[in-house]
Parts: sequence; structure tokens; C-alpha cells
Amino acid sequence: RPRHTPPKMLRRAAAVPAALAALFSVSAGAFHSTLPSSALTATSAGGRRTVSNHAGPHNFAGARARRSRRTSGFATTRVSRRTSTTMAAAVAADATGWEALERSYEASAGTAPASQPPVLTLFRDTNGWCPFCERVWLACAAKGIPFEERLVSLREKDDEFLEMATAAGHPKALVPAIKIAATGEVVFESMDILHYLEEKFPETPLAPKPDSAAAAASQALLDFSEDFLNASSSFVYGRDGEDGEAKKAKFFDALDTLDGLLAASPSGFMSCEESVGLADCIYVPFLERYGYQLPLMASISVRGGPLHARWPNIDRWYAAMEKEPAYANRVAGDEYSWVAVTSTFMRMFNSNGTELNPARARAAANADGKANGLIEQVKQDAPRILADTTPAAKSARLAAAAKILSNHAAIVADATRAEPKSQVEIERAGGAEEVDALLQETVARLLGTEPGGAPEGTSATKSKAAGVIARRLCVPRDMGAAAAMQLRAQLLELEGAYAP
Repeated sequence: RPRHTPPKMLRRAAAVPAALAALFSVSAGAFHSTLPSSALTATSAGGRRTVSNHAGPHNFAGARARRSRRTSGFATTRVSRRTSTTMAAAVAADATGWEALERSYEASAGTAPASQPPVLTLFRDTNGWCPFCERVWLACAAKGIPFEERLVSLREKDDEFLEMATAAGHPKALVPAIKIAATGEVVFESMDILHYLEEKFPETPLAPKPDSAAAAASQALLDFSEDFLNASSSFVYGRDGEDGEAKKAKFFDALDTLDGLLAASPSGFMSCEESVGLADCIYVPFLERYGYQLPLMASISVRGGPLHARWPNIDRWYAAMEKEPAYANRVAGDEYSWVAVTSTFMRMFNSNGTELNPARARAAANADGKANGLIEQVKQDAPRILADTTPAAKSARLAAAAKILSNHAAIVADATRAEPKSQVEIERAGGAEEVDALLQETVARLLGTEPGGAPEGTSATKSKAAGVIARRLCVPRDMGAAAAMQLRAQLLELEGAYAP
């Protein structure tokens, strides 16, 4: 199939910097094998999760109803048939416990509103970290397009996906990709997909009206996107000792230009209108990472901090995006998740394998220390977080409970794995039955069917498992930020309560 010819709005931006594209495509396997992966997602028989997504908050009831019998184990690898059988035998006596929790969940969630059938399938990376996938993910959410997801292991792509890519004239089989339900049409490449979505779903445009002031201002941002990504990726992901100061100067010049262009936006959005637009979708995957990771990697605060006065419009853009439901509810990562993988990113893009020079080693250690500090902060805030009775907090707890209900066997398998494949520095727990019981208690507390407070007795296994799962939970890979906050708080409260 011929590639779509982008209209003026996307034409310049479509030229994704070759070096940047190569960086992420080459690193895809490393992303999957070294970043923390989770069991908090159900997968289909081919090892891909299928979850329906719709405009607004994630339809967790629908996601849970469509879960499959096989699950991924936290999960650079899937739970094998043998592991699944062993787990089933180990917790057979408690099967009615999970059944009761299922009923409690259904009673708490109520009848889900009827949802539209998905009109397309979005193929994206398993870990949820691919910036090009995030562009399309956000565009689908912002446009309100009913879609389902299939998660593609970039390390072990399944035959069905490879065959689809070859037939579509895309033998490299990179994500993202979309497949239209009605026609079977397949589109690869994030920029081609964004154009296709604008063309085929014009009812909810992300581009401003042509010839408007907003269109001209947003077009300027789109035109600059290639230069910005070249300058920023060269500095952030460049190799040590290769004209570092010159790259930093170009990066700062690019930020100055971006801030100047954003001054034309009355709302703060790069659409220059009142909601997220095409330019926001293109820039946000990178600026999101830079906002959390650059202060740790290079002592540079793109937002806030001592440079706030230099880039006030970029700061205003961050604030606008954090209030945008299509982004904040499910697509955006949270601070802990980005900080926890910072040292991994630094080693991944290091010029000397995984051996960092002394300065970068200190920065990586500081990042790991901050991740631990964020966990401790959630521990301290847990009583306040769990006491929140607002509708938003209750919805977040339901979302977290739904994820555990759909994948508890794989979570247990990961929390007790003797030889973990990622986040090996986190010592796993033993005792599958106790970990399973911990998860049942966690769900009961999230649903409000079991009172809070200190449990009876202590358990070193339950305490360790609660800490492991809390630290392994990552956003947006596993769930939205609000749901993750509630689940982490509940797990960390139990970690302390069960400590001998």
C-alpha cells in the first residue's frame, strides 16, 4: 500500500529524524528486556493484550470482561503452561475467594455504559515506552476513536504481526501500527497514522481550522518539530564526550525557539486552541521524558526550577497537558515510573556499554535514590491517599482492582520468580500461596469489602511481596497514574503492616 501523502499540517513534521528513529527501533529489544515489565496486563493466546479503549476514562470493566486465559508475567516472558498449572494447583483452595472478589467488583462497578465496538486496533510496544506509539495512543484518545490494543513484544514479535507487516509493505515490522476493523487496511509509521486518522475521522479534528490564527501558530510548531527532536535527542541520548557542550547549547537554543513559538498559544496547548492537537501529540512523548529525567541525568530542569523564567511558555504547556483528560487519565507516565527507569536509560544509551563514567554513575545512583524516596513518600501519604472518598479516587481504586482480578496468577508468578528477568535488584518474595492471599486482601481493601487498618499477625513473605509489586508497578504500561497511586499506597501500607 502506498504511504499516505501528508497534508501541509504534517508534511515537515513527518520527517522524523533518522538518528532518533534508529535509536528507538534499535533499542526496542533492550526496552523490552531491561525496563521493568509487568503482569498487570492480560494477553491473548498469541501473547498480546487486547483491551478496549474509548474516549474518556479507560473502560476497565470492558477490559476485564475481555481478558483471556493466558497472561503475561510481569512480563518479558509469559507465564508458561507449567507455571500456570502449578499456580492453579497452589491456589485452588482459594478459587472461591477470587470468585467472591469478582462478584464484589461487579457490584461496586455497577453496570458499565454500553461502549461502541472498536473501529481499529492499535499495535504498540508491550512496555508502553515507545514515544512513537504514544503519539498515536494519545491521538486516538483525544479524537475519541473506539479502539482496541494489541501489545507487541519488540523482542519476540509474533508471526501474525510479522505477516501483517510484510503484507503491508513494512518488513521491519516496527510499532506503532493500526488495522481498520471494517476494511482490514493497515497503516504503519506514527506520522502516516496521524494523517490517516485526521483524514478518516474528521468529526473530531486535532488540526485547527485552515487559515485561522491558531492554524498558522500550530503549523509553526509542527514545522519546528524535526529540528527540535534532532537537537534534543542528540543531547539527551548522545554519547559521552562527543561535543557535549555544543550539543547542550543547541538543545537550549531549540528550547528557546520552542518557548517563543508557544508564546502564540493562548491556551498553552501546541494546538493553539483549547484542547490537545497534532503538535501536542508529536512533542509530548519526548518532553514528558525530559521533564522527569533531565534533572537527574544532566541537572537540567526543562520545566520549573531555576530555568523557569527562561522557558515560561513550555512550563505553561506542561500545566495544560496535565489537565487534559485524554492524556492524563491513561497515556501519561507518572514521576516514579520515569525516575525508576532513568538509570536504565543512562546505561542503555551509554557509549561504553553499561559502564558509566564517574559523573554519570553518580547521577544514576541519585536517580535510583530518588525513586526509593518517592516510594517512601507514598508510604507516608498512604493514609491520606486511601482515605480519599471522592468519585475520582473510588474510580481509580476500581481500576486498580480490575487489573489485579484480571491477572493475579501472573503477578504472583512474577513476585515469586527465583530468577527475575528485569529489575533484578528487587529481591523477590517466596511462597505463592501467601502472595496470592496478599493480592486477595489488596483487592478486598480497594473494593472496600474489607476494613483497613492493621491485619492480624505478621508475615515476612506478604510484606516483601507487597513491596515488590508496588515497586514493579509502572505507568502507563500497567494502568493510569491515578489507579497506580491508589494501588501503590495500598500495597505499601500492607508492606509496613505485615513487617515482622
